[in-house]
Amino acid sequence: MSDIGKYIKLLENFMSREIMIEHDHGSAEGYVTDTNSEQFINWFNNRHKIYDQTMIDKFKDKYKSVAFLNNMNVDEDSRGNGYGSEILEDFISDASMHYPDAIILIADTEESQNDGFDLVKFYEGYDFEIVKRYSFGILMIMEMLW
Repeated sequence: MSDIGKYIKLLENFMSREIMIEHDHGSAEGYVTDTNSEQFINWFNNRHKIYDQTMIDKFKDKYKSVAFLNNMNVDEDSRGNGYGSEILEDFISDASMHYPDAIILIADTEESQNDGFDLVKFYEGYDFEIVKRYSFGILMIMEMLW
C-alpha cells in the first residue's frame, strides 16, 4: 500500500467511530461516520443493497456526518420491560458525543416482535421519520438538533 493509501485508510478510521452498547438484556451496535467516507456509501450499497444514488447524494448534501444503527436487539424473554428504550437511548447518547447530523437505521419489520409491538412506531416515538419502505425493512432517519 502506498503512503497516500495508508493516509487515506487512517483518515477513514478517524472519520468512522464504532458504537457498541451492551446491556444484560440486549445490545446495539453501529458507528458514526463522515458522509464523504467509504463507510457511508458501503452502508447503503453493500450492507443493504440500496443503490438509490439520488437519495444518497441528498443525504451527503444535507449532512456532514451520520450515525448508523446497524443492529439493536432485546432478548426475547426481556421484551416488553423497557429495555429497548434504554438501549436506544444509550445508543443515541453515545452517538451524540460525536455530533452526527442524523441517525439512520433500517427498521427490520420482517423480524418477529411481541404481539402488539410496532417497531416503526417505537422509532417514531424517538423522532425517527420514515424515508423509504423496502421489502426488507423501512429506512428511517432522526435529525439531530445542535
